[in-house]
Amino acid sequence: MIQSVPSLLILLPEGADPAAHAEALAWAQSAAEQGDFPLRVLAACQAPGGWEEVPGRREWRVQPDSGKSGFALIRARWKLLKAEHAREPFCFVLTLASDDQRGAGLWRAFCKPHAFVLRLWAGVEHLETGWLHKLALKRHTAVNFFATLAIAEGMRSAGNADLLLDNPYILTASPLSCEENDRRLKEALEAMSRPSRSRHALKPVSDWSHIRLTYITHFYLNQNRTETVTALLEHYASYAPDLLDRIHFVIVDDGSPLRIEPPELNLNLTWLRVNEDIRWNQGGARNLGVTYAKSDNMLLSDLDLMFPEETLRALTEARPCGKNIFKFKEKDEATGQLRKGHPNTFFLSRARFLRFYGYDEEFTGNYGAEDFRFVKFQKSQGSRQRYFDQRYPYYVRHEIDRKNSYHSLTRDLSNNTPVDSRKRFENEAWGHEHGHSRMALDFTWTLLAQRRRPGIFQPTEDRGWKRRWLLRTLLPWG
Repeated sequence: MIQSVPSLLILLPEGADPAAHAEALAWAQSAAEQGDFPLRVLAACQAPGGWEEVPGRREWRVQPDSGKSGFALIRARWKLLKAEHAREPFCFVLTLASDDQRGAGLWRAFCKPHAFVLRLWAGVEHLETGWLHKLALKRHTAVNFFATLAIAEGMRSAGNADLLLDNPYILTASPLSCEENDRRLKEALEAMSRPSRSRHALKPVSDWSHIRLTYITHFYLNQNRTETVTALLEHYASYAPDLLDRIHFVIVDDGSPLRIEPPELNLNLTWLRVNEDIRWNQGGARNLGVTYAKSDNMLLSDLDLMFPEETLRALTEARPCGKNIFKFKEKDEATGQLRKGHPNTFFLSRARFLRFYGYDEEFTGNYGAEDFRFVKFQKSQGSRQRYFDQRYPYYVRHEIDRKNSYHSLTRDLSNNTPVDSRKRFENEAWGHEHGHSRMALDFTWTLLAQRRRPGIFQPTEDRGWKRRWLLRTLLPWG
């Protein structure tokens, strides 16, 4: 993965006078300072007057010319970058000449470092063709910066039709080192190295790709106290940091008369509130929670259940659920006895949930049957229901005060029984995907909080994953 403090290396061409590249150096130095990127320059000469060394932040390293040309020079630059990256890793290498770009691109192609190759085009050049040049200048150059639009257009008309450069970035302001271009380089470096970041005149970006489990629960409180919700989250916040990095908690307030503010906890947390007070809208609340899930594997649970740390860890490390909908055993804390689990608690795939329309919100407004019909409808479409590993149960939260910190709605199946009977008939009589009204999110809601833990779980490198694309294409489960 990209290092936590990515640095920028500038590779000056062999035999070059730093004065000839002063504007490019000023442009890169300003952007690096604004974005807090350590800067390193490799050159064959001493630093120019006015260059100030700052330990850990700014460095000028003298590297004697190789005296080579052509492919020998390209190979020399390749070896130089390999040695320099081994000495002290960097995230970006900015090249100013074609042979340097080719050397950097081939180093990137064959050594596969976690680094990006950049090129600044300050003038029009005729480029050599051939697969090695295409590999270096196109496939393994992350960004080709063009100092002006005229240079970009000139490159197209300079006999380079067979080697039109990929990944262009045209700098429209003038001169090269100005506030606008400095900002654009800084933002380009941040876009490549900082998935979560602020953006100029746009909403901030927040990356959630490290999430492996989304825990969705909902509540409706119309009594006196709110600790039923907050105590559960406070308990989960005490779990191991590396586990919490990978779990996204989605909490849905189902229009509670009792207002609750999202607690300040160090969790990956999304907190939603349904604006309308709809009785028995738990199906709708779960549909809403699934909409905001950041992972495919999801845990749908009621508020009165608690999952121990080892169970949540097993869920974060589980394979994709695919067609499976897992139930859980319930464990008695006093006796350790396992018993049949709650009928509306599931570990399943978000894609599978949405493929067959989620919970049918025709049941909302009255108690019951939406969970039973959800399972029956999923199974009729080929989903498989089974128990998760019995070593990983859940506990019932007996400490909940159901007279003061819960809800007082009446449980009566009468109104939903005929609805469920009709849906069963539709599914049995008419078959594929019949028996579901497609009613979903038939209400409005407000996003009250979206918070992300500052740490990111670093995934294990898998260089062979891309090469296995054919296997994923052929296997029925992807």
